[in-house]
Amino acid sequence: DAGLAEMLSVIPDGDYESRRAVSYNWRQSTNANGTIRREQYVHIYTYSSGRMTVTTNFLSRGDDPIALNGLHVNFVAFEDTPQLPWTFAHTFAVTLALSVGFFALISAIAVFRVKRLKRRILWFVFIALVGYPTFTFFSHTGSWIMSSPGFVSSGNSWNISFISVKLLSAAWMTFPLENRWTIDVSLPLGAILFWLQFFRDSLVRKPLQNGETITASSSEAEDDSDKPDDSRH
Repeated sequence: DAGLAEMLSVIPDGDYESRRAVSYNWRQSTNANGTIRREQYVHIYTYSSGRMTVTTNFLSRGDDPIALNGLHVNFVAFEDTPQLPWTFAHTFAVTLALSVGFFALISAIAVFRVKRLKRRILWFVFIALVGYPTFTFFSHTGSWIMSSPGFVSSGNSWNISFISVKLLSAAWMTFPLENRWTIDVSLPLGAILFWLQFFRDSLVRKPLQNGETITASSSEAEDDSDKPDDSRH
């Protein structure tokens, strides 16, 4: 088989140094012809001369047992994926991502430490998920781009990104086959607004004054339903 011969020609000679699974995906759909289930496994093999990715696809229809549906092999030599030496730009990107993530984490913890805080859960979600805009650092070039909002085009395709959700305003992604990684850093908008409102003293419910009554909407107020009514004689 020509396809099998071509695939075998891609595999380098000798044993691989390491192997690891990098992803697993499955999808199941049902239509008029029955149920179809697809599974995909991706492994990366490291050799002395480069890295090879092996993508294995399986398919089952209805009650049939799952069977091999496709096999794809791709080898990338190390000389084809030059890695930029570690520079100050890499150190700055890692430090910035850690600092932003730590600031957002401390802010999220503070939400549950501040007494009599209004809309506690909403503030937690706002801090954990809202960061805007987002900037992406590429390790192989040492450069930054604004990824959200942003516009990226390559060849005959283009992509527009308006919103990018990053947990605690920072993210890290690796591309083992290409021997590179990226770091996403968002302006921690939720955390910044939280502290601005906190120092303006507009987040905390004010304590009740003499003569004021407690309403049902005050979730932080104590329940006075069991206390005797002093106004009755």
